[in-house]
Amino acid sequence: MQAELKAIKRRLMAYAIMKNCIEQNELEIRRIEKALSKISSDKDYKIIEMEYFKKMKQTEIADTLFFDTSTIARRKRKLLMKLARLLNGE
Repeated sequence: MQAELKAIKRRLMAYAIMKNCIEQNELEIRRIEKALSKISSDKDYKIIEMEYFKKMKQTEIADTLFFDTSTIARRKRKLLMKLARLLNGE
Protein backbone atom coordinates (compact mmCIF):
# COMPACT_ATOMS: atom_id res chain seq x y z
CA MET A 1 0.00 0.00 0.00
CA GLN A 2 2.83 2.41 0.87
CA ALA A 3 4.50 1.81 -2.50
CA GLU A 4 1.21 2.53 -4.30
CA LEU A 5 0.84 5.83 -2.44
CA LYS A 6 4.39 6.85 -3.37
CA ALA A 7 3.69 5.98 -7.00
CA ILE A 8 0.47 8.04 -6.98
CA LYS A 9 2.29 10.99 -5.38
CA ARG A 10 5.00 10.82 -8.08
CA ARG A 11 2.35 10.71 -10.81
CA LEU A 12 0.54 13.71 -9.29
CA MET A 13 3.78 15.68 -9.10
CA ALA A 14 4.57 14.81 -12.71
CA TYR A 15 1.03 15.81 -13.71
CA ALA A 16 1.36 19.18 -11.95
CA ILE A 17 4.69 19.87 -13.65
CA MET A 18 3.36 18.92 -17.10
CA LYS A 19 0.19 20.97 -16.63
CA ASN A 20 2.25 24.01 -15.66
CA CYS A 21 4.48 23.55 -18.73
CA ILE A 22 1.44 23.23 -21.00
CA GLU A 23 -0.08 26.41 -19.58
CA GLN A 24 3.18 28.30 -20.06
CA ASN A 25 3.47 27.02 -23.64
CA GLU A 26 -0.11 28.04 -24.41
CA LEU A 27 0.59 31.53 -23.08
CA GLU A 28 3.73 31.79 -25.21
CA ILE A 29 1.83 30.56 -28.27
CA ARG A 30 -0.79 33.28 -27.78
CA ARG A 31 1.93 35.93 -27.39
CA ILE A 32 3.66 34.81 -30.59
CA GLU A 33 0.39 34.58 -32.54
CA LYS A 34 -0.53 38.12 -31.45
CA ALA A 35 2.87 39.44 -32.53
CA LEU A 36 2.68 37.55 -35.84
CA SER A 37 -0.75 39.02 -36.53
CA LYS A 38 0.74 42.51 -36.12
CA ILE A 39 3.35 41.89 -38.82
CA SER A 40 1.17 39.77 -41.11
CA SER A 41 0.29 42.74 -43.31
CA ASP A 42 3.97 43.38 -44.09
CA LYS A 43 4.75 42.77 -47.75
CA ASP A 44 7.51 40.34 -46.81
CA TYR A 45 5.53 38.30 -44.27
CA LYS A 46 5.26 35.49 -46.81
CA ILE A 47 8.99 34.88 -46.25
CA ILE A 48 8.29 34.02 -42.61
CA GLU A 49 5.40 31.77 -43.62
CA MET A 50 7.43 29.95 -46.23
CA GLU A 51 10.49 29.37 -44.07
CA TYR A 52 8.96 28.64 -40.68
CA PHE A 53 5.54 27.20 -41.47
CA LYS A 54 6.07 25.60 -44.88
CA LYS A 55 9.67 24.57 -44.05
CA MET A 56 11.04 25.93 -47.31
CA LYS A 57 14.75 26.60 -47.73
CA GLN A 58 15.97 30.10 -48.42
CA THR A 59 16.94 29.16 -51.98
CA GLU A 60 13.42 27.80 -52.61
CA ILE A 61 11.89 31.00 -51.24
CA ALA A 62 14.20 33.11 -53.41
CA ASP A 63 13.24 31.10 -56.51
CA THR A 64 9.52 31.32 -55.66
CA LEU A 65 9.57 35.09 -55.04
CA PHE A 66 12.10 35.88 -57.79
CA PHE A 67 14.66 37.48 -55.45
CA ASP A 68 18.22 36.54 -54.67
CA THR A 69 18.95 34.82 -51.36
CA SER A 70 20.64 37.89 -49.86
CA THR A 71 17.45 39.92 -50.40
CA ILE A 72 15.41 37.17 -48.76
CA ALA A 73 17.84 37.03 -45.81
CA ARG A 74 17.81 40.81 -45.38
CA ARG A 75 14.01 41.06 -45.50
CA LYS A 76 13.59 38.11 -43.15
CA ARG A 77 16.04 39.67 -40.67
CA LYS A 78 14.08 42.94 -40.77
CA LEU A 79 10.85 41.12 -39.96
CA LEU A 80 12.43 39.01 -37.23
CA MET A 81 13.75 42.18 -35.59
CA LYS A 82 10.28 43.70 -35.72
CA LEU A 83 8.86 40.49 -34.23
CA ALA A 84 11.50 40.55 -31.47
CA ARG A 85 10.58 44.14 -30.57
CA LEU A 86 6.92 43.18 -30.34
CA LEU A 87 7.63 40.13 -28.19
CA ASN A 88 9.99 42.07 -25.93
CA GLY A 89 7.51 44.90 -25.49
CA GLU A 90 9.62 47.61 -27.09
